[in-house]
Amino acid sequence: MVKRTESATSAHRMAGCTLGGLALFAVFAALLGFGLERSWVAEAFADPVDAMRAQDEAVYANSALRMASHGGWMTPKFMGRYVMNRPPLLVWISAVSLKLCGFSRFALRLPVLLAAAAATLLLFFWAQEAHSLWNGVACALLLIADPTWHTYSRIANTDMLLDMSIIAALLIFLRDPALSRTRSMLIFAAVLATGIMAKNVAGLLPLATVAVFHLLTRRRPAFSLWKAAVLGVLLAAPWHLYQLLAHGRWFWTDYVKIQLLGFGFHPPGTSVEGPLRFYGKRLLLTDPVLCLLVLLALPPVVRAALRRKEEAALLLGWMLVATASLVTFHYRNLPYMMQLIPPLALAATGYGSLSHGRRPQAMAAALAAIYCAKVVFTGPAWALTYGRPAPPLPAAEALQYYSGLSRSNELIAVNTDDEFSATVLPLPSIRYCFIDTRGVVLRYAPHYGYLGITVRAAQFNEIEKLLPEFRRRLRAWGLNSTEPVATTIVADSAAEVAGLVAAHPRTDFYLPGELRSAVEPVSQASHRLVPLATGRFFLLARDSSRATGKLARLE
Repeated sequence: MVKRTESATSAHRMAGCTLGGLALFAVFAALLGFGLERSWVAEAFADPVDAMRAQDEAVYANSALRMASHGGWMTPKFMGRYVMNRPPLLVWISAVSLKLCGFSRFALRLPVLLAAAAATLLLFFWAQEAHSLWNGVACALLLIADPTWHTYSRIANTDMLLDMSIIAALLIFLRDPALSRTRSMLIFAAVLATGIMAKNVAGLLPLATVAVFHLLTRRRPAFSLWKAAVLGVLLAAPWHLYQLLAHGRWFWTDYVKIQLLGFGFHPPGTSVEGPLRFYGKRLLLTDPVLCLLVLLALPPVVRAALRRKEEAALLLGWMLVATASLVTFHYRNLPYMMQLIPPLALAATGYGSLSHGRRPQAMAAALAAIYCAKVVFTGPAWALTYGRPAPPLPAAEALQYYSGLSRSNELIAVNTDDEFSATVLPLPSIRYCFIDTRGVVLRYAPHYGYLGITVRAAQFNEIEKLLPEFRRRLRAWGLNSTEPVATTIVADSAAEVAGLVAAHPRTDFYLPGELRSAVEPVSQASHRLVPLATGRFFLLARDSSRATGKLARLE
């Protein structure tokens, strides 16, 4: 009778914990996701310090829309070309969400929001188990109020998926450092594979963190850890092996030569600031409160780690590995800082003078007040926008207006300000033209020039003659389609753009205002000029008919 009572009590306690966890998950999802669909694709500021938009979201959105509408699940495409710089986990789950929930920005971003809510919940549990309930509350509030965490919870991007996998792997390891339970070993392997499929080799960061942990604690890694690492790699291997066999040249060039070696060590263009200055400045400007709390907590974390305290050693190892990855990877990009935010938040709320006694309650109350202040203000880099970017993406309204005209003509966007978001509109054809005197566009992906994906303006003017050769090259690389040919055009000057307009009287153009004097004289007979409030203008071909686009409309 006593055993039955104890069993029932245990079951009730477990059910209560599960319901409590689900309730917290819903709260975190609501706080992070309110107004999720407000901003247009790629409109959010990926880097509010430099006012850089989340351009990558347009690439993932276009790929997910294509996948949901036309299939091709093994190999994502963007504007008709293969996209293999990263594995397709984000595109897969976004495409599934679009098919299940309808073609909307909410459905596109929903998987990342759920991953963010799960990551926040895991960090709450981490801080609660290691310290106290109020430390957990403070940690969750610090994350929800962090602008970088807030932004990357709300856009279709791989960084939150990577963070969730790293957090889950390290929490499992903290609970069972030897991975002695089969369940722990299998979950560790599964989330390791998830990280790899989200962002290639960055998914291996938990293994590097665990290695530093063992150095700090002077312990020998358990054999189960090796088994979990091998199993995780094996789980992620099938897609990589398929691409090596099916599209070997494209996969090797995109995945290894461009993404890992090119952007990793010789990026085509990046900040002149050193990595510590670049990321340190952005961390300070976007979240000064986190920086202050980390400064107070870092000495106690180091002391505890040197005394071989498990949680402190794991956090210090995590911070060291995340910082080393930012320094090693030469391309500067604020989203990469996402790897550092979770250990900083855990250290800030778990260590230092504010983490003991009743002080975590006061810290949680102060962080709640700071969160409210960040919601009220919209201008500074430390504010939370909730889908109200200031200023909004200038091109969004103009290009949606153009899409509503349902014209059959192809559109060439010159020196675009749309961050490639036009690729998610139901347009018959969209090309991008850049006036690039320094050759940055061609250096970005040299094989695009060879394959005809990126062409010079003179080549585009005689594209029909060049198309058979580009078709042959694309087929040799495993793509039996000419759809991506000349989707990017490089011009040397305004005069070359004027030449494009003159040579293509049935093509529509979206141009910056400073090119008006160059193109207006050659376009009067063939095009109608439509000025826009943003200072840009359309040249709409007089010869046109009504048509529908290739993609479903993203509401």
